[in-house]
Amino acid sequence: MIGDDVKKTNENIGESKNDQVVKRSRQYAKNKKSYEESLKEYNKYVVVQNAEQERYENLVKEFEQLLNKRKAIDNELDAKNREILDSIKKLGHFKKTKKV
Repeated sequence: MIGDDVKKTNENIGESKNDQVVKRSRQYAKNKKSYEESLKEYNKYVVVQNAEQERYENLVKEFEQLLNKRKAIDNELDAKNREILDSIKKLGHFKKTKKV
């Protein structure tokens, strides 16, 4: 039934079955090439997006590490500052002054 319809269509168009196969094959190759080109183009953007995402995550990680180092340094500075002030008090460098 379907085969008969195809034969009638081919006869009406005036093309042989081989011509139809060649035409479909060329169309398939053309579509495949177009699809592959589109896929390559898409993959460029996907790779860039993934690379940018990875770069962003690395930058955030580095920032957090630097911030933690900064906090640690601030804590060390505060501790040293307290030690210095305590030492100065013990040495008597702070003199009580009267407020006027």
